[in-house]
Amino acid sequence: MFAGEIPDITTCSERMQFFDASWNSLDGEIPVGITKCTNLRILNLEYNRLNGSIPNGIGNLKSLSIIRLGNNLIDGMIPSEIGGIEVLQVLNLHNLNLYGQIPNNISNCGYMLQIYHLNGGIPLSLGNLSQIRFLDLSENLLSGSTPVALGNLSMLTHFNVSHNLLYGEIPQSANITNFGNTAFFHNPGLCGHPLQPCSGTTTSGKTRLLSISAIIAIVAAAILTGVCVVTILSSRASREKDKEDTTIFASTSLASTDSNVIIGKLVLLSKSLPSKYEDWEAGTKALLDRDLSHWGWVTRSSVENQL
Repeated sequence: MFAGEIPDITTCSERMQFFDASWNSLDGEIPVGITKCTNLRILNLEYNRLNGSIPNGIGNLKSLSIIRLGNNLIDGMIPSEIGGIEVLQVLNLHNLNLYGQIPNNISNCGYMLQIYHLNGGIPLSLGNLSQIRFLDLSENLLSGSTPVALGNLSMLTHFNVSHNLLYGEIPQSANITNFGNTAFFHNPGLCGHPLQPCSGTTTSGKTRLLSISAIIAIVAAAILTGVCVVTILSSRASREKDKEDTTIFASTSLASTDSNVIIGKLVLLSKSLPSKYEDWEAGTKALLDRDLSHWGWVTRSSVENQL
């Protein structure tokens, strides 16, 4: 087991492809000179006591397929240039003190197979890593929602976003929900299968059903009201028509002896009940034979009482 700091690297052989100093007691910072090893394929410094930040210029190592820096005291932000290492397959930043957002351009790493423990929010671009097999973002301070695009990662064999500060509903894709509740728990604001249902999900469903029922009831009531109004108006119109179709003439009885009174008979004229010709003849004769300067008493009666 080695201890102490990693010596600065001033030159790097083109034949150097592996740098593995993991599981030691190394401290200090990662030497900036490591970025000169452009043919490096594997950089493994995990399980040490290294501090400082991930060196700028690491994006120059275009041949890197594996970066393992987990379980150290490294802090700072994740260099966005890591997204420029297109052949990168494994990125392990487990149990570090990193902060800030995951670089959006990490989706450029088209061959990414494993990614561990990044901080900040989960970028939508992670959903573009179609070849990724191992995605572990647990035990960080990740916040925000879980991108729906993660459901596109059909090659996943391991997935974990537990012990973070994520919130909102879990995307309902079997590609991630099949990993069970342990892949999502200990996120106080996270909900939905395979965790507990989101509050208001069932209620909103019932609300939608109630809204539809209410609309149907309102429409039915409006139709029924319209029918009732039309029926009432038609009934009133019919009664008014019946009144217009009926004309009543009334005079005193034939037995009257008052010379100033027209002698006639109650005559009811109705389309539904035709009057007699004799009644018309008698009434007309009485009017022609008498002085019309005075009118007799006029009374209103019904058909049943006079005919």
